[in-house]
Parts: sequence; structure tokens; C-alpha cells
Amino acid sequence: TTMMPTTPARRAPRYRGAAHRTSNAVDGRTDVDVDVAASFEPWARALLPSRDLTRATADARTSRTTSSRDDAAKVFATKAFAYVYDKGYRQMFNALGYPGREREGEIAVEVLGETHRHGRLLDVSCGPGNVTSILVDARLWDVTACDYAEAMCERCRETCGVGVDVYRADVADLPWLPETFDAVHSSAGAHCWGEPEKGFEEIYRVLRNGGTALISTVVLLKTTGTQKEYQKNRTSNTPFWDALAVQTMMENAGFKSVELVRQEK
Repeated sequence: TTMMPTTPARRAPRYRGAAHRTSNAVDGRTDVDVDVAASFEPWARALLPSRDLTRATADARTSRTTSSRDDAAKVFATKAFAYVYDKGYRQMFNALGYPGREREGEIAVEVLGETHRHGRLLDVSCGPGNVTSILVDARLWDVTACDYAEAMCERCRETCGVGVDVYRADVADLPWLPETFDAVHSSAGAHCWGEPEKGFEEIYRVLRNGGTALISTVVLLKTTGTQKEYQKNRTSNTPFWDALAVQTMMENAGFKSVELVRQEK
């Protein structure tokens, strides 16, 4: 993974990790595109052609969507915030150390393009499509994007046009079958997830054997107290403890050869 830029109080690391497994395939439905339908879990396939592929949509058991995930998404849920995020809020990340939309996209293309210059790429927590559109324009992958906030999904569709399929999906319960994607990208999203450990496990699950995940997130610039106490009280949308904490989560999820490929302050 890699680490992204930071703020005076936090820093953003970007990590790369590899998945090692074999692949699966299933028959698709006849009333939607076979290739698309065949890549989804049965419960999600039943929802197509809807673009809302969250488990709570599939049935009434809302316990599948935990309060921690809902709380994490509330701030991003409105169309107004999606617009503001796209037009100004995301640009404020420059002050936090992120190199900016264009450079972030270039880094993603460079890093993922080293080993995966074709195949399917999933952009997780795509937001309004700031970096997604650059991945699409690179014309190296068949790009799919997802976000838990429908308002962000709508904005991403507007930004990227027909070049990408965008789904509402929960990173802690992704709707795709194991080993569907050759690469996964996520920019400035992991620290916002309600269940980051589960999110990394799901990303690992949907990666094909030898696939690569490139993740940028935010960690504390300076730590105080103990990591155990910080983790106990940490909530979504706040920095992780440090780079090693993120690396450990990825390794615990199954990733091999996790490396910090870039870190900016």
C-alpha cells in the first residue's frame, strides 16, 4: 500500500499489498449482461440491474449494516456535501499533505500499472470520482467504482460518464465474488470506514491471485498516550495510529508483501 500526504496533525500514507489465491466463476443471469452479473455474489445478483448493492437492500435484516458503518456515512450522504466535497472540500486535502487530484491519480496509475496494465480494477470509496476519472482515462483497466454514500455514487457517475460502472456498496460487505478484480484502489477512504479491518478483508477477498491493492489513508503525525487506548476510542473519519497499524491490518486480512510506497507530510 502507499501513504498519502499529511496535515500538521496527521499524515497520509499509501500502501501496496498483494493477494495470493485461485479464482472462481459462476453463471450469470440472462436478463442482464452476463459478464457483469457473473461477477456478483448471488444475493447481489438478485438486485441487478439496480446500482444499490448493499445487503440491507437485499433483505430487511438491517443488522447486516452496522451502526458504525451508518455513522461513518452520514457526513457524506447528502447531495449538497457530495457537491461541496467535489468542488472544494477534497481540494483542502492539499493542506493535509495530499498531492492533489491529478498527482494522486498519476501515482495510482504508475504504481498499479507496474504490474497490472489490463484487467479489472475496483475503486473503493470512490467519492465524487476525483481519482476514479483519472483511472478511467488511463485506459489500462475496466474500471468499476463503489461508495457507501449514494450521493457520492451519483456524483461519480456524472464525473466519469459511461466510462465506469458505479455501485452503492459497503466495503465491509462487498457484493462481488471472490477473485473478481486484478487491482483495487482506494484514495483517502480507509480511515472513514466504520469497520476498517473487515474492509481490508473484503478487498483481499475480491482480489485475484497475484492482485494488488493500493490504499492511501491518514495516520497521526504525532502520537500521544498508548496505541491500545487510542484504538479503543477511535471512531471513523479519524486518523489511524501510525503506518504500522495500517500495515498490520492489511497483513491480518491476508495481504502479502505489504509495503509503504509513498509518504508525504
